[in-house]
Amino acid sequence: MPVRELSEQQVVSLSEASGEDRWLRELRIKAWKAFERMPMPDPRSEAWRHTDIRDLDLGAFSLANGGPAAQTLEALPRDLAGAVADPEESQAVLIEWNDQPLHRPSQEAPDCQGIVFADLRTALRCPILRERFMTQCLPPDAGKFVALHGAFTRAGALVHLPPGVKVAAPLRAVHGLAGDGAAIFPHTLIVAEAGSELTFVDEYYGGDGAGLCAAAVEVFLGDGARLRYASVQGLGQGAWHFCRVRVLLGRESEFQGVVVALGGKTARTEAETILSAEGASSEMFGLSLASGQQHLDNRTLQHHAAKHTRSDLLYKAAVKGSARSIYGGTIRVDASAQRSDAYQASRNLILDDKAKAHSIPSLEILADDVRCTHGATVGRLDDEQLFYLESRGIGHKQAERLLVRAFLEDIISRLKDEGLRARIEGAVEAKLTSA
Repeated sequence: MPVRELSEQQVVSLSEASGEDRWLRELRIKAWKAFERMPMPDPRSEAWRHTDIRDLDLGAFSLANGGPAAQTLEALPRDLAGAVADPEESQAVLIEWNDQPLHRPSQEAPDCQGIVFADLRTALRCPILRERFMTQCLPPDAGKFVALHGAFTRAGALVHLPPGVKVAAPLRAVHGLAGDGAAIFPHTLIVAEAGSELTFVDEYYGGDGAGLCAAAVEVFLGDGARLRYASVQGLGQGAWHFCRVRVLLGRESEFQGVVVALGGKTARTEAETILSAEGASSEMFGLSLASGQQHLDNRTLQHHAAKHTRSDLLYKAAVKGSARSIYGGTIRVDASAQRSDAYQASRNLILDDKAKAHSIPSLEILADDVRCTHGATVGRLDDEQLFYLESRGIGHKQAERLLVRAFLEDIISRLKDEGLRARIEGAVEAKLTSA
């Protein structure tokens, strides 16, 4: 079913085949109509002028038709064999292969009075899904790819933490993509009630086929809630990846998020934090490693919508070959958000003559009692540091890897969860070795 041939009736058929309620079917139809109404992103516009996707033919993709029927970790496809480091952690991992569940967390059907961690199919009857799914945070008309996502999403995770609940071990959702022309639409919905605490990791993997991943992440943090969130994108070199992350923060809530961009032919992640209540704070980190012909685009928004809010951001990119890295970030402070404190920094490391990196920071300040600063740098490896390492018997490539690893360490070291830190270190090391 190529995307260009899909119709409203086919959206309904998908909904009926999934056994969905009427409200979700109507949301899908609304999303499809929004998708048809909105034009494709224009490279002449400011938001897309560094990322030209005119060669993206959505008609070349069809809904992924699933993967193996196996439901055990031992039967995972080779592409995902390393996704679960410890089988004992399997109860906290959701694995989906081409939008089909391959391994579900070990729990009973969702109980909305307790902790919920379930795939979207299992969670269809959970009231919290109907209340929050693509309504208050990311409505279907939030963008062209968000609309396409809303029309066809059928996979992903729902996490709901009751007030005061603190989950010690990280929860993970692993999304696999395989096959030329396959399209997946994973959705993550996290609702952390007042005083709760969680670490959650979204991971995207796949082969080198020309696939499409259009993902969306919605996060609701209640008063005093804390969330550590990571998006680790390691898709194959032929994949297109579009992901929109939006976080709504309550009073005195805390968010720490990291976006790790390693794979894909063209990948764009938009991460937004909305500090909508007094005392909310966010830390946003980004790490990109681009090589070959890759084009990795990261956009951020730190939106201060209430007074006495704080945000901090640091994005770093290392670029080699003929690859390109883009970072565009906005700090927005509403007139009512007095005494806000925001900082934004972008640091870029160029490793080859044909590699390019662009940083586009911006400020939109409507309040007059704030502290908002930003900065961006683009540079190369220090020749003296390379010489120092090489003079001690370290080969040029290994010396380069060591310096790049040290450059990125500032991001990794800020992550508060040791398990998450180790997982990202492993992903970065694997990319550095293969690049």
